[in-house]
Amino acid sequence: MDNSVQAPDFPCLKALMRHSREINIRYTSMFWKRVSPSRGSVFFCPPLHKVSFCMPLLRLFSLWMPACLLSLTAACTSVNSALGGNTATEAKAEVQWDYARDAIQIELDSSPDLNEFFSQPHTAVLGVFQVADAKTFAALLKDTDKLKQILASGHAGSDVLQLDRFVVSPDKHVILTLDRVQEARYVGLVAGFYYFQIDNAARLFRIPLNMDSSGIISTTYTAQPAHLALKLQLGRQRITNARSLTFDADSKPNIETVPLNNDKLEVDIDQQARDAAHASTSAARKLRN
Repeated sequence: MDNSVQAPDFPCLKALMRHSREINIRYTSMFWKRVSPSRGSVFFCPPLHKVSFCMPLLRLFSLWMPACLLSLTAACTSVNSALGGNTATEAKAEVQWDYARDAIQIELDSSPDLNEFFSQPHTAVLGVFQVADAKTFAALLKDTDKLKQILASGHAGSDVLQLDRFVVSPDKHVILTLDRVQEARYVGLVAGFYYFQIDNAARLFRIPLNMDSSGIISTTYTAQPAHLALKLQLGRQRITNARSLTFDADSKPNIETVPLNNDKLEVDIDQQARDAAHASTSAARKLRN
């Protein structure tokens, strides 16, 4: 009696073999086990080490998988939209760039040798530009002479939404607070040094968005402009440090160390502290345009 077992006909296996003829599946007696010898019943039980998938099949799966994921993502997005939700991209596109009071803060430090000329420190003019398009600020930087005139006169043209100018004194620390004007999406900084070079004297920052989501069955995203906090250090004849302290979901945030020592929480208001506060208020004087 022939006790050998014939492999059953699997349509799905044939379909895979049509896509890749190099599939090697060994049919041996170890693949089959009799459940009832009297009935001749068998079931298919292939051990994994008996099946070897060749590279063409793996390449085939690697092509199918991205398409399946994209289809699944599109389906989930469609369902969320049908239930009244939206996407983060749609929320960003619908942002209203309205006026906001005290929405821009610049922590400014100037070196003792600020704007040094003939071995003597001098004040320097800092221009804060608010623009709707980064290209507007980039165009200003192409003409050095015109940019100097803008810092001197305070008239930047209609493409610049707002220009604020400050006279910065040497060896000072001050926090500048400005209102964000309507439609302002970028903040540019230009320091008017004696030896004026664009690469050393200008910086541009994008105002990031605060993202929020709500909903249980569907997800609704909302976005609004964040308050922009900048840290700026002016050196002898260049900007030595300029960075954003505001969290930006679209880029890696800057992290500053927060002191954990709470031994002294009382703020000194003695004569020395009052003198320091008075010096701070005179560290940067705003100019009228």
